[in-house]
Amino acid sequence: MERSDERAANEIRVADESLTEWPTFDVRYAVEVEDDEPDRCTMYPADAADEDQMTTWITAEQGSYVSVVSRR
Repeated sequence: MERSDERAANEIRVADESLTEWPTFDVRYAVEVEDDEPDRCTMYPADAADEDQMTTWITAEQGSYVSVVSRR
C-alpha cells in the first residue's frame, strides 16, 4: 500500500468511527430570563478564556431547541 493510500484509509476509518459515537463537549451555559421575551440560553466552551467567550458561543431562544435524546 502506498503512503497516500495508507493515510486515506486512516482518514476513512476515523470518519467512520465518528459516525458511530456522539461527540462530547465540556460547555457552560447561562440562561437569560426576560419577562416579555422568550428565555435565551447561551452556551460556550468551559475552557474559553474570558476574552474568547465574547466570540465563541451560541445562543438560542426558548422553543427553538430540543433535547439531543429526543433526536437520536
